[in-house]
Amino acid sequence: PRHAWQPDFAPPNPPDPGPVPGMGPAERRAARGSPGAGIAAGIGSDLSGGPASTTLALLAAGLPGMPGTVHGSGTAAAGERLLAVTFNDLTAAGAAEGREAEIERARLLAENPRLHHVVVTGGEECLPYADLDGGPLTDEPGPALVAAERHRRRLAAGSADHFVGLGARQVLDAHPARLADLLLDRRRRHLLRPVA
Repeated sequence: PRHAWQPDFAPPNPPDPGPVPGMGPAERRAARGSPGAGIAAGIGSDLSGGPASTTLALLAAGLPGMPGTVHGSGTAAAGERLLAVTFNDLTAAGAAEGREAEIERARLLAENPRLHHVVVTGGEECLPYADLDGGPLTDEPGPALVAAERHRRRLAAGSADHFVGLGARQVLDAHPARLADLLLDRRRRHLLRPVA
């Protein structure tokens, strides 16, 4: 995937240079003569076992045809599966029981026939602020640099675009600021569902 930075690309498989006006990923690869030029990876999704990422993964997996393709484009093949990625942090001390329960919950959810489950593991090299010199230079330091190696590994698992569960509650339930609006409008009965 173009988002995953790797320092040693083999010459026949150079990294995708990114957006080019009027060209999609398949056209860019075809223009360079890359193998598999017509094949673009679809959408992937985090599957941590939590309610937010699980909901997004199952919703995306329920799309007809190949997840990540435009409806009516003729490229959607029935029976394709959504890539569901679970990140297993091997460095968290004292939280092994919680991680094992999360991984097991993700495995149970990934039994859905529309999901292809991949567990990505990371050790000390994936700790926050690890290997800041090894990645690409950015315009300014940002929050994504904290977990850059973790994101690289997750994206290298194979999807071109990736849903994360972060923010899914705001998408599915409404933004938390909506709770204040409900209180101010004295509609407390409508407040029960988002809070519960």
